[in-house]
Amino acid sequence: MSWDIWVINSVEEIPFDDIDEDKLDDFGELDILIEKISKLVPEIDWNDKTYSHLDNGDYLGHIWINVNEYNRCDSLMFIVYGGDNPLKTITQVCQENNWLAIDTVTGKYLDLLSPDDSGWKQFQDFRKTIHAKVGGESPATISMSNKKWWQFWK
Repeated sequence: MSWDIWVINSVEEIPFDDIDEDKLDDFGELDILIEKISKLVPEIDWNDKTYSHLDNGDYLGHIWINVNEYNRCDSLMFIVYGGDNPLKTITQVCQENNWLAIDTVTGKYLDLLSPDDSGWKQFQDFRKTIHAKVGGESPATISMSNKKWWQFWK
């Protein structure tokens, strides 16, 4: 269970439902992308270059990078499990590289200068609900009706 932030290499905010991944600019070669991110967040564990791990207090999770057949990185996702303020790391990396970030809970772009943390809070609330359910407590009712696949905990 994670809170996912999809990063795109674009200067234009394309409506989430209209994004065509094949028409987006890629992030370049894998080693160059890793170098860009590592300059800002040097404590990332890159043992697996396409599924790195980060636990720096603010951010606990992975960074997933999809590499196509031409060794170009065409997709980047922050996969967050915990931390005090993961938005700090995410917005720093995106701001410095002129990338856009989409909260997959809300389906909205993050304002990199003043990010809305509602998606992060919704994920935390959902996680608490699941933990309570597993612990035998009575959780709030979770409804899946009329929700997009990435909003299953909303």
